Amino acid sequence: MCVFAHQNFLKDPPFGKMDFVSCRNVLIYMDAYLQKKALTTFHYALNPTGFLLLGKSETISSVTDLFAVAEKTEKVFSRKNVPARFMPIASQRSEQNMGLPHAKTSPDIMHADYKKIADDLILSQYTPAGVIVNEGLDIVDFRGITTPYLEQGPGKPSHNVLLMAKPGLGFELRNLLHKSKKTKSPIRKENIPIQLNGHLSAVAIEVIPLPNTIDAYYLILFHTANSQVLKSGTIVNKRGTHLADEKDQLIYQLERELAQVREDMRNITQDQEAINEELQSANEELLSGNEELQSLNEELETSKEEQQSANEALTMVNQEIIALNEQVTTTRDYAEAIIANMREPLLVLDKSLRIKTANNAFYKTFRVNESETENVLVYDIGNKQWDIPELRTLLENILPEKSTFTDFEITHTFTAIGKRSMLLNAREIITQNSLEKLILLSIEDSTVEINLRNQERLVQKQLQFIADAMPEKVWTADVAGNANYFNQCWLTYTGLTFDDLKDWGWERIIHPDDRVETQKSWQHSVYTGTDFELQHRFLNADGAYKWHFSRSIAQKDEQGVIRMWIGTNTEIHEQKTQHDVLEKAVVSRTFELQEANETLGERNEELQHMNKELEAFAYVSSHDLQEPLRKIQTFAGRILEEENQHLTDNGKSYLQRLQLAAARMQQLIQDLLAFSRVNTAERNVELTDLSALVGDVLSEIEEAIADKQAIIDVSELGTASVSVFQFRQLMHNLIGNALKFSNPAISPHIRIKSQLVKGSELPYTTLLPEKTYCHITITDNGIGFDAQYRDRIFDVFQRLHSQEQYNGTGIGLAIAKKIVENHNGIIMATSELNKGAQFDIYIPVI
Repeated sequence: MCVFAHQNFLKDPPFGKMDFVSCRNVLIYMDAYLQKKALTTFHYALNPTGFLLLGKSETISSVTDLFAVAEKTEKVFSRKNVPARFMPIASQRSEQNMGLPHAKTSPDIMHADYKKIADDLILSQYTPAGVIVNEGLDIVDFRGITTPYLEQGPGKPSHNVLLMAKPGLGFELRNLLHKSKKTKSPIRKENIPIQLNGHLSAVAIEVIPLPNTIDAYYLILFHTANSQVLKSGTIVNKRGTHLADEKDQLIYQLERELAQVREDMRNITQDQEAINEELQSANEELLSGNEELQSLNEELETSKEEQQSANEALTMVNQEIIALNEQVTTTRDYAEAIIANMREPLLVLDKSLRIKTANNAFYKTFRVNESETENVLVYDIGNKQWDIPELRTLLENILPEKSTFTDFEITHTFTAIGKRSMLLNAREIITQNSLEKLILLSIEDSTVEINLRNQERLVQKQLQFIADAMPEKVWTADVAGNANYFNQCWLTYTGLTFDDLKDWGWERIIHPDDRVETQKSWQHSVYTGTDFELQHRFLNADGAYKWHFSRSIAQKDEQGVIRMWIGTNTEIHEQKTQHDVLEKAVVSRTFELQEANETLGERNEELQHMNKELEAFAYVSSHDLQEPLRKIQTFAGRILEEENQHLTDNGKSYLQRLQLAAARMQQLIQDLLAFSRVNTAERNVELTDLSALVGDVLSEIEEAIADKQAIIDVSELGTASVSVFQFRQLMHNLIGNALKFSNPAISPHIRIKSQLVKGSELPYTTLLPEKTYCHITITDNGIGFDAQYRDRIFDVFQRLHSQEQYNGTGIGLAIAKKIVENHNGIIMATSELNKGAQFDIYIPVI
């Protein structure tokens, strides 16, 4: 529930049991006393778990025992569970209400708490009247009916109890309050005469200091008894005489007051005498001081002229100081701009190691703000993650011992940024004029560098482990060429330690004849950065020199700067020894080869002559063999035509078989001639339109295609550099082969297409990866063949069917393979029985 109402929280009683109080930018307009009073009121009004919200410039410094900080940056405070101390302030309205003790209560208001009603009646009728005053003697609360003793005087209203006291009470009140303040205990005085309702009465006044209050408060009670009314009672003096006369009673009362005044005057006189003695001694000191001042005055007058001249000099110095201050201001602004712009986090600590200031990089890196950082111990920031004993020792020694520290490394998992490695540097900020001791602490995030360094160390250890496990001699050197690592193989070979070999110690194991050349070549590589390669001899642990091939390569960074050298030494003693033997053998073998080459030259000439004779023989033989076959076919045909009536059926059959055999023999001779021409014919390669070439072949076998009722689909085949004659024969053989081995049950369907592919994309090792190939595919739906014969079908005279099933010589596919090989390509066949066959040709594109 929210309640909105006008309320003076300094005077009116506050609402109770509230969860939250917001009072922003109000307390800044009040003095310390009113601020304390307002905060005490808020504490009284809040629940035990309530919160208080103040303005940015307001604090609870005066009542830290009542509130605790809940959120410093937002100025939110929580209520402490301590007894409430509400400080009431009397108002005119409350005083007027007290002056009406017999006011009748409205009959409509009924009170159920009869105990409270009884307590109120007792307090109003039987409790003495009184007031509560503060340390300034201002009335803050009225108790009972005080009008017989206190009243407002003419003029400006006042709540001062001495100004409101009726005649005869002011002096007594001042005296009693003074004594109570001095003794801090209750004080009471009896029989103080006062006019009450036109009669002289005796009043007792009691002053009681209120305990356990924030400020000093005093309770003043006025006691009046009926027996003390002077006109109706009698008073017995010290001699035992009853004083019935009012005048006598007054005289007796005045005598008692006079005696009390004398006692008070005696005390005051004693205090005054003590003060006079102090004043007299102070006066004597003042007189002596006056004499000294007179002498000093004379000295000052004499030095006046000197001061005037000094003032002129100071004026000059002042002008110089102003100029220097401007320079210092400029320098300070310049330094602050540099610090603010630095990427490294910086902290300035005071002598107590509290953070005085931090730059923007620190707030950004560790994701904190100023309120969480400034005036906080460096060990307490970030959930005490900087509380490191070694760091504490280093920081605490900087100011006393004038020490510094550099690159102090810490690794910690920070809540906001995760695991980080930091390098800390600290030193005292030295200033000539400042009395404040300050420490500058810089923080460098070295997580990446340390991780890289750890990775490099791990890699180095792994490389050293690998190098030690290698049978090869491995070593490294720095930029200047000084050896700084030898693997275990090196140490085992030489029988020396690393200390013996490091730097340039390895030179002593080089053969004396090779030492100068080795030094010269190695220094040249170090100066120029070129690779070091040399064959020289090294001394082993047994005292023998072995030939080695040494090689070292400079390791460079991205900018080309040499970082180190990595070298190997391979033992080639056996190869070197064998090399000498081989050189002698090579000389001998060279002589023998020269003689063999001369003999081969002679034989080559003979073979060339024989090849020419064989070509002539093949040409003559082919023509001579075809001539008898043509005669056999001619005469057999004439017999069948002219002597048909005189021949028996068997005779006719024999003659027909004779003609068929002669035809097969003639086809065989023609295929053999074609096969031999493929090997011997000149290869005139030219860029050819393959689609046009296939069209010519289809025109030549148009009758066979029509006879078979075949369907041939030819896509755009593109161009390729081929031998036109041989490639036409290749297409003729492959298309004819597809027509020949067609399935009688269905019409032949032949598809021819091509595409360009890279050799690297093909699974064939005989093709070059960097070449581009023309891939020609010929597919049919014929009878096919078993996959196990895919290589045998390209052999000469290889047939998979009998002559009666499919005629042919068994040379057609062999010719096709030879033509493809003449074009530096390959031909592959894939098939299954009764599922057709596919021929893939790959010819390089020139």
